[in-house]
Amino acid sequence: MLGQLAELAPNAVAVLVDEIAPDRELCGVPVVSLDEALAAHRNLPWLIALGDPQSRSLAAAKLRERGATFGRFLSKRAYLASDARIADGAQVFAGSSVSSNSEVGFGVILNFNCSVSHDSHLGEFVTLSPGCTIAGRVRMGARTFIGAGATIAPRRLGQSLTIGPDAIIGAGALVINDVPQGARFAGVPARPM
Repeated sequence: MLGQLAELAPNAVAVLVDEIAPDRELCGVPVVSLDEALAAHRNLPWLIALGDPQSRSLAAAKLRERGATFGRFLSKRAYLASDARIADGAQVFAGSSVSSNSEVGFGVILNFNCSVSHDSHLGEFVTLSPGCTIAGRVRMGARTFIGAGATIAPRRLGQSLTIGPDAIIGAGALVINDVPQGARFAGVPARPM
């Protein structure tokens, strides 16, 4: 998210949280502990900038327990169809697009230059790494991780494709068939690892 700080309005980021190395500044923004951030900014909307879906899910649960609310980051340089649904906690970075009748769930990250085509559904805490392409009619379960440059496209025109929760798709993979829950797939076409 640091690359996007310049795109935000001045003072749009109150603090960055780092439990390992607080008490510093990054791009002119204070870096503090979670306790310090919650004490000073509990009522501001929060975003979780962790790429790992499991870690992001755990961090969100911790923040919810402590009364935090969540915002969204939608880059001014992203394309969002008028009927696309983007949940709180989601982050859509520059160059990405979410097209008609698609849904991006809570805590999802669409990194730079991702494409989510029509009638797709991304469950909570999905991570799309840079340059991913998600064709139409794809359903992704919660906490799925898609590696950089991967393409998810149903084998036949008009069909749908499902990727189960907690699945991991390798960088550059071409997924044309359903992927079961918790599976790891890679290659062209993608096969179980």
